Amino acid sequence: MEKSLFYLPAEGLDAPEFEGYYDPNRVDNQARCPYFTEGVFKQIQKYYLNFNDVDIQRDVVPHLKDMETCKSNLHKSCDGQLYEIGNGILQWGCIADD
Repeated sequence: MEKSLFYLPAEGLDAPEFEGYYDPNRVDNQARCPYFTEGVFKQIQKYYLNFNDVDIQRDVVPHLKDMETCKSNLHKSCDGQLYEIGNGILQWGCIADD
């Protein structure tokens, strides 16, 4: 697992970046599959649950409502339990790839 910053490119140039981990050998649907710590997951939740955009509410929010569902059974880090948000569905951009 490697560390990088991730963003959702659909938001354009103002997309916030969130620190997470990824497997450099895994790409699903032409996008990275990041894993976030609990603290970062909560930052993402706070940002997107209050985002007033129909597409974000339809595409992103359903992946944020239940933290337990997002818990990764396969990945943990020295920072603790990791969580995935829409991996294989959302088109996460990775700063390491840019």
